Amino acid sequence: MLRSFGAILAGCFAAGMIIGMVQQLGHNFFPPPKAVQEALASQDDAVRMKAIKEYLPNAPVEALLFVPLAYAVGSFGGGALVAWIARRRQLLHALIVGGLMMGGGVMMLLSLPHPPWLAALCLAAFLPAAWAGAKLATPKPETAAPAEEASGE
Repeated sequence: MLRSFGAILAGCFAAGMIIGMVQQLGHNFFPPPKAVQEALASQDDAVRMKAIKEYLPNAPVEALLFVPLAYAVGSFGGGALVAWIARRRQLLHALIVGGLMMGGGVMMLLSLPHPPWLAALCLAAFLPAAWAGAKLATPKPETAAPAEEASGE
């Protein structure tokens, strides 16, 4: 039980870190206009939120696509890590991490206006990516030894 809890925490932490890194990469490739950058540097939360809400509807599609990409890559990494740590019921653990990350994604989608196509892509990214990460990290069961190895030679 403790191993499962620790694995899920580690998977969520890793997924969150990866998501942040991929989103930062997107900001580096497609930086917002200077006025938005200046507003984001403000200490006033209302100023920052207003700048984001005004920028998102006009943001380039390429920049917006980094959001579901980040969610998918992060969920994949978190799913792989939790499966590697958990050792049993890896897919269940990965789907829990994917579900928790999806909950965070839903909160983000509700807090800021996003185009409907982007919201759909974001929500579709979490669980399949976490599942795929777990499948990659889960060791395959040993197959029967070939006849030569079985005979002791």
